[in-house]
Amino acid sequence: MPIQTAVPLASRRRALLTLVVAAALLAFNYGSSIETVSEAALAVAAYLVVGYLTLTAMDLLFDRFLWRN
Repeated sequence: MPIQTAVPLASRRRALLTLVVAAALLAFNYGSSIETVSEAALAVAAYLVVGYLTLTAMDLLFDRFLWRN
């Protein structure tokens, strides 16, 4: 039987992964839908917030709900 562990809401690994994904998304989208510096800043902020929340939700989903008996 798997043991349920505590999922920290703040994680360095998750934050680093979010930064890498946000940078990749910005690099691939720059010039097509993002043309100005302010649009780039807004896109990075959105990528960071949504990405971090998504990774946190997935950690909670895998840890809490998939191991439930």
